[in-house]
Amino acid sequence: MRTGSSRLVAIATLLVQLREEYGIEADDLGFEKLWEWAGSRESRERLVAQLLLMAVHRARLVGLSTEDLVGFVRTAMG
Repeated sequence: MRTGSSRLVAIATLLVQLREEYGIEADDLGFEKLWEWAGSRESRERLVAQLLLMAVHRARLVGLSTEDLVGFVRTAMG
């Protein structure tokens, strides 16, 4: 069990540990499809923007703060 001040902190910390200690990028949780990243850089950037907007909307619904969400992204990206 991973602990942290919140679930996002615990997950982000685990992602950093996996990357730093084992060289594993654990950013794919099995939801993406190979075709999602095909196409031009512009198309892929639009997809990232869409996913981030969906994340922002869902974060609001569950009561996460902007700091929680930005902190998670900052930690997860290294």
